[in-house]
Amino acid sequence: MIIAISGVPGTGKSSSAKELSKLIKVPVVENKNLNVSYEYDKARKCKILDPKDVARFLSSKFDLKHQDVIFSSTLSHLLPKSMVKMCFVLRCSPDVLTRRLKRRRYSKSKINENVEAELIDLILVEALKKGHKVHEIDTTNKSPKEVALEMKRVLEGKKKPTYGKINFLKRFVEK
Repeated sequence: MIIAISGVPGTGKSSSAKELSKLIKVPVVENKNLNVSYEYDKARKCKILDPKDVARFLSSKFDLKHQDVIFSSTLSHLLPKSMVKMCFVLRCSPDVLTRRLKRRRYSKSKINENVEAELIDLILVEALKKGHKVHEIDTTNKSPKEVALEMKRVLEGKKKPTYGKINFLKRFVEK
């Protein structure tokens, strides 16, 4: 089955996935490892992948009935429920997220788009619509290792999956 790690860019998916992989001895797949066709969005300067193509690719490369795989991607939460063991949605406060994306030299519009998605819980809502078992983690003040340890506890059943407690928008509304 797939252990999905999702979130907007800059929330720590890749680094946390690598740490989790070390802890539970499960391979990590990221978008760059996928051999699937894609469209290129010139305005956003990014590849647009079809989750159905990704699901077919992962199914062809791994025996998902007998092997777990970590899939770290902004679209991992869009995979079919039947393929996903657990969906971790990584979150980050908008101010820290903005700084991280600026360091990556994202355009102002791309930063705004991702911060808005974070503020409105877009990834969480989409994951829940897919019917996934979801656990949200605020990575703002956590190291990738701390995030991975939390994911491991959830996977082992030592921590109950929770979501809906992270609300970055509340700070702006209560002022």
